[in-house]
Amino acid sequence: MIVRRIKNLRGLLRLPPDRVQAAVSLILAALSEGRSEISPWPLHGDFAYMLKWLEAAQIPCLHSDEILMVDGLGPRPPAAPRDSVPVGTSPQANLLGAVWLTSGVGSRVRFTGRPARLIRLRADLSALPGLRLEESGDGLVVERVAPPEPVDRELRRASPALRSSQLLCALVHGLPFRWREPYAAQDALENACGAFGVPLETVAVGMQELDEYQKRMLRRTKQRPERHVTWTLPAGAAPAPAKISLFSDPSLAAFLALLASRLPESSLELEQVAVTPSRCGFFTAFSRFDKDHGLLRRSRERDRHGESGANLYVSHAREFRGANFSAQQVRAVGDDFPLLAVSAAFADGESILRHGETRPKAIAPELACLLDDLRRAGVDAGQFDEGIVLRGREELDADKFVSEGDAPLALACAALACLAQGRSELDDPTLDALEELWPGWHATLEGLNDAE
Repeated sequence: MIVRRIKNLRGLLRLPPDRVQAAVSLILAALSEGRSEISPWPLHGDFAYMLKWLEAAQIPCLHSDEILMVDGLGPRPPAAPRDSVPVGTSPQANLLGAVWLTSGVGSRVRFTGRPARLIRLRADLSALPGLRLEESGDGLVVERVAPPEPVDRELRRASPALRSSQLLCALVHGLPFRWREPYAAQDALENACGAFGVPLETVAVGMQELDEYQKRMLRRTKQRPERHVTWTLPAGAAPAPAKISLFSDPSLAAFLALLASRLPESSLELEQVAVTPSRCGFFTAFSRFDKDHGLLRRSRERDRHGESGANLYVSHAREFRGANFSAQQVRAVGDDFPLLAVSAAFADGESILRHGETRPKAIAPELACLLDDLRRAGVDAGQFDEGIVLRGREELDADKFVSEGDAPLALACAALACLAQGRSELDDPTLDALEELWPGWHATLEGLNDAE
């Protein structure tokens, strides 16, 4: 597909729903005893794949007028799927779906999809106990060989996906769960527990727990109290049915925010985007490129079902300068890292993105693919042990950009193609991933480009 540079983006837009919030809501609805409703629920990409999860687990559901009604059967391991289960574009959703479908002892599930997605899923599942993983042709077979056990862990650092996976297993089997970790924030599953009546207790301890004398002594000795968070779930906890309204996908909003920021005369409003701080680190990081601090504005902020949403206003940024990002800041960006790198490619000056240990070895080829795309666009891109260095340019060159079907990379390729001077080309795997994420994405952009 040939893509020309977009002139500007103007207008009001409602994006497809948040895939991670949808996955979490669907699984908790299946673990509830009774009917839950989730809306809006489209029938493309990951949302169609998630319906396959329900079918594989033999959970009754009904879809009507963009409302998904799930008749949950209570907290229990799902029935063993007879057929292969597809994996979608969201690594976090794929992981939670795989953990749920393989939570029963002896369950054996074959997952199919693009190689890059299966590699990422295998890397994520390999950190979990009690699972046996093996390749099977063009698929990944996951088998539960040991029952989940009560969780009582205290870690220096862990991925939110690992914590959520352990919590999900505890919920399915009615096991107690206690997890203590410093400097951690709740993820999508923990956020949704309250909406489904799960009695998950979250306690954060830090400076706010100290009296004035203790604070003075710490300041005098130049010490800092260790902030830590503890999550506790009692044994036998069960979700209750709920009605969930999904916010818009933050990754698609990040893609459009990047486009609008670099296109003159752009003024774009995105309706009710998920902006929960613990899951939407891209917006915080992206704002660091804007020296005028007028790039992103919010209105109509709402808290709903444990998540936060708001209308986002994005306009062209006149000054867009390079910035340095620590490993902690990049870790908060998560899977939107490729979009952050493309943002740095347009910044004036040098940007350093220290990913540290946040990019697993299993997806190192994706990082190499991203750097190749940036270099084809004329960006001076270098790599060191703990990150990448980019020297931005005001205008990028058109070329052929490839993603190997990886969804975050596909969005980065689409951003390069829409912003580069001339005629760029996107390969078929990239186009397929984009259509899974947002059917008709290019036609929608052209419509916004023609808006008065």
